[in-house]
Amino acid sequence: MRYQFPFRALIAVCIVLFGMNALAQDLAPNLLSWAGPLNYDRGEQTSVAIAPMSNFIIEFHKSQNNSTMWYHTGKISGTRSGIIVGWGASHSLETTGAWPAVAVTREGYVILVSSPAGQVVSEIRYSVGKINPSGAVDQTITWYRTNQVFGYGYHASISVNSLGRIALAYECRNACIPALDYRLGHLENPASGQYNIVWETGANAIAYDKGVNPHIAINDSDQVIEVHQVDAREQLLHYRRGNLNSDSISFQQSTRYDNNAKDPAVTLTNSGQVIALDIKKDAVSARTGNLDAGNPATVDWSESANIGSLGYNVYNVYPAVTNSGTVVLATWTVNDGSIIGPYGTLQYSVAPLN
Repeated sequence: MRYQFPFRALIAVCIVLFGMNALAQDLAPNLLSWAGPLNYDRGEQTSVAIAPMSNFIIEFHKSQNNSTMWYHTGKISGTRSGIIVGWGASHSLETTGAWPAVAVTREGYVILVSSPAGQVVSEIRYSVGKINPSGAVDQTITWYRTNQVFGYGYHASISVNSLGRIALAYECRNACIPALDYRLGHLENPASGQYNIVWETGANAIAYDKGVNPHIAINDSDQVIEVHQVDAREQLLHYRRGNLNSDSISFQQSTRYDNNAKDPAVTLTNSGQVIALDIKKDAVSARTGNLDAGNPATVDWSESANIGSLGYNVYNVYPAVTNSGTVVLATWTVNDGSIIGPYGTLQYSVAPLN
């Protein structure tokens, strides 16, 4: 007698397969709903941070015309359907430099890392100041330490979590071996007037990869995500996952995630959601990802989407990105519409997190 597959079993299999497909779709990262980009200043080499457990923003950039560095404070308000970014005035620093990178602690201690100039062989230094995360939109920073030199390097990226742990990644070390380096640290005891950074990784940086344009982000679970470009001449992007130890990062292997992009930037939420930006053709591109719970080396990525047009000039855009846990904020530089310039309009965009 010919065997007949039970009809009820067939229905059950279909239900299971449909449920698995729906679950896979639910678990897959979704693109965020980015607002249209808006201008907020002129400049280049922007870096932006939101104080942990707050809606307070601090942004640094360099002048497009010279080596003067500037900053804005600001606040995010509104709802998912209408996020508002309120920017304070632009404030000049007393010192000049290049590649400003900023982080801010939950208490409002501002940590600025920069180099005196944009050259490869350059000192790298930090400054520490204070703002009030629950204060007014427009504030000036009270500086306690300025231009503390701690090595050689440039093009830094810095991240701090709500526990006060600092992660720093940058290009070049000492004799400028073409390497990417990192450091871990914390502010010594700012409540008692001790504002120096104590480097848990020791006096020297730790080399971890080769490449350019590194960006690093950490969260309160000591998870790490790092992105970089393989080479300045190649538009190949890699990421590394890792975990913070007491005096080092346990990095997983380097993994390619884009074959046609440059200038990556990344931020990481406490829930393990990754938001990454890069430059693709003539636009700023964004994607989201989830730290894979089953594979400590993997990020499950969404497709990428353009969130801002760059016009003709797609050089020196260098986007930056940060998150508050509920909102993502991105900043970047665009030209002003002509093939050869003028250059240096700063734009921003926001999106609610899923």
